[in-house]
Formats: sequence, C-alpha cells, structure tokens
Amino acid sequence: MAPKLLIHAVASGKKVARKVTEFLRGVKFVEQAEVTHSEIVGYRREKDYEKLKRTPIPVLSPQETMCQSAEDR
Repeated sequence: MAPKLLIHAVASGKKVARKVTEFLRGVKFVEQAEVTHSEIVGYRREKDYEKLKRTPIPVLSPQETMCQSAEDR
C-alpha cells in the first residue's frame, strides 16, 4: 500500500469521525490540539554534529520489490 494512500485514508476517517460526532451530539466539533515540548536539561549535541556524513539507507528498486513480492506468494 502506498504511504500517500494510507495518509489520505486516515485523514478521511478523521473527517468522517468528526462529522459523526457533530451529528450525534448535535453540536459543532471543536478540535483542541495540545502541543507539548519537554526540554532535556543539560543535553548538548556533539561539536560539528551537523557536518557528520549521513549513513546511506539501502533501498530496493521497484523491480527488486516486485520480484520479492512475487516470491512471497
């Protein structure tokens, strides 16, 4: 399943849930987001952390992915 499809499905589900809640309660649903941030006292990054080379993440080509999916069946 494509990530984009899953994200849109979840978003659509949330919209439907809000509308059902509004209908059942008879009032407009007001979303209240709570933002939290916890500071870690005394935490510091290593010097020049941003300059470190990133480790490449191995990925499969679409062809390799299709071959593996066919083998799993």
